[in-house]
Amino acid sequence: LVDKNLRARVIAVFREELNKYLTIGAFTNRALHKPLGYAGDYEMMNHIYRESMEGLSSFSKLIHLYGITEQSSLSVLERRKMVAAKLMSLIRNGKDVKILGLACGPAKEIVDAISELTNDQLENCEFYLLDQDVEALLNAKRGISSICIQRNKSVRVQYLKVSVKDILEKQSTALGLGSVGFNFIY
Repeated sequence: LVDKNLRARVIAVFREELNKYLTIGAFTNRALHKPLGYAGDYEMMNHIYRESMEGLSSFSKLIHLYGITEQSSLSVLERRKMVAAKLMSLIRNGKDVKILGLACGPAKEIVDAISELTNDQLENCEFYLLDQDVEALLNAKRGISSICIQRNKSVRVQYLKVSVKDILEKQSTALGLGSVGFNFIY
């Protein structure tokens, strides 16, 4: 809708009439209410990555399933596969590989790569994970630590609480990252 006033009224009616149905699903509830202040937070990513029906009723499970299988959610799953494949290729073919994950969220692509790589391959790399949310970093750390324990792997990871705003304003040198020389930033 081009008319902004009409668009605002339509959205208001839509929310009034449909929100009670849409917010019954955990994923759509989180997307609409943004408990961390933005959509696409680490827990929304985890909902997508779990690929399971979640909820207290059949209807809430279906609404949740709709949200996590919608096209943009499916692109998150494809991105995970693509980035994991790129990470594995870089690490297998390089020495002293340094990888920076901006707004890393749960960093499942790194968990996937670690599970496939050998300790000898992992010895040649270091991950730098940045996120503005300390809970996202802790979630990533739990996932990476868990796969390392399960598979008897060792990996070097730095978890850095930094916002994208800080990166843009202070540049990477002020954050102590300017001299690192990353092979891959995503």
